[in-house]
Amino acid sequence: MAFESPIGRKMVQKNMKNRLLSPKHSFLSTYLMQERRKDVTQFDEYLDILPKDLSCFPIFFKPEEKAWLKGSPFLTQVEEKIEDIRQDYDLLCKEVPEYE
Repeated sequence: MAFESPIGRKMVQKNMKNRLLSPKHSFLSTYLMQERRKDVTQFDEYLDILPKDLSCFPIFFKPEEKAWLKGSPFLTQVEEKIEDIRQDYDLLCKEVPEYE
């Protein structure tokens, strides 16, 4: 479904599956964002149960929360994932302007 969505098709045309660092994440999140913009979707019940507040996800931790992880390899993984997401976002905005 994600590949057949309007933006997903453009992502496929631009060969994003092979160019993104986290293609599964990028396609799924893009699809969910498109569905959330609709007034009505077949996924309303699912979308309604997704968390509204994502502050408990490590990529959204504040500096004081990250400080608790200092010295842990998990903190490095979180920082790497943040950079991967940033790079994927920048590439998608460049190649598929509708994404922005």
